[in-house]
Amino acid sequence: MTVRKRQRLPAFDYARAGAYFVTVCLLPRLPLFGAVNGGAVALTPFGEIVATDLRNLPNRKPGAAVDLFVVMPDHAHAIFVLDGTIALSTVVGGLKAGTAAAINRRRATPGARLWQRGFFDHVIRDEHDFDRVREYIATNPTRWTMKHRSS
Repeated sequence: MTVRKRQRLPAFDYARAGAYFVTVCLLPRLPLFGAVNGGAVALTPFGEIVATDLRNLPNRKPGAAVDLFVVMPDHAHAIFVLDGTIALSTVVGGLKAGTAAAINRRRATPGARLWQRGFFDHVIRDEHDFDRVREYIATNPTRWTMKHRSS
């Protein structure tokens, strides 16, 4: 039996107002969402579904906003800003459920698992941390290109 490492901060209220850096990954890690060329992501129609869902998040989940995001070939990063009326797990769960249903309809694979279980998160603690995470998201396609060029 695999023991999962606890990702969350103990005793932290993930429904409190604040900013959260989240990563969700495909299962398996295949490039379903697009390709990175020259440091830019060219999204497939499936990647566009995820990007559109992230852009429209405030309309579907009042109390949540997206500061910045990037959809990569096999994962997505986003900064969610919550006003304290909705939990982070509700926001991420809605993103994963909604995009999985839409993508599975388009692929004619109803009920297929799309996302890895859970998600990775980081509580953004101050402006310096916010800037660091924004930079990480903005430069992720360039780092992807460099990593996969040397592989």
